[in-house]
Amino acid sequence: MVAAGQIILTLVQDGEREIEMEIPENRYEAIRNARRIQVSFWALPDRTVEGSVREMAPIADKISRTYKVRIQLVNPPPELKLGMTASVSVAAAGQQTAVQIPLSAIYQTGSSPSVWVVKNDTATLRPVKVGTFGDGSVQVLEGLADKDIIITAGVHKLKEGQKVRLAGEKI
Repeated sequence: MVAAGQIILTLVQDGEREIEMEIPENRYEAIRNARRIQVSFWALPDRTVEGSVREMAPIADKISRTYKVRIQLVNPPPELKLGMTASVSVAAAGQQTAVQIPLSAIYQTGSSPSVWVVKNDTATLRPVKVGTFGDGSVQVLEGLADKDIIITAGVHKLKEGQKVRLAGEKI
């Protein structure tokens, strides 16, 4: 016995791979104007795939009040199977790529977060702009450059200009 309107079968065509997700209204413009979309898979932790927005629902779902978005995968790995769970990260237009650092690296002075950067074996405090927090890490949006070496432990015991030694260096 099946009730009227009840879904009894979902037919999926094998071929081009895409991600379907539901987003809240406050993320709609960020997804639509995304400069770069990266997709990672829980079952394939060493793989990251580029994606592009293929379709965005023009109206929200009546019940969940979220918008359905389809992300087309560019060159998906052959190990990718239908139904795999994915995480989607978006870099907005004009936004530089953020970096994740351990939460223990943040040194709060007043209302501005900072990190200790090592340059020429000396610790220097540098202010940073942080983004989202999660799972023992924090997103740094501004303030760090490529190849910067930061201190992640004992940050509350350091002083500006203090000489430091990198882990693994010989005494």
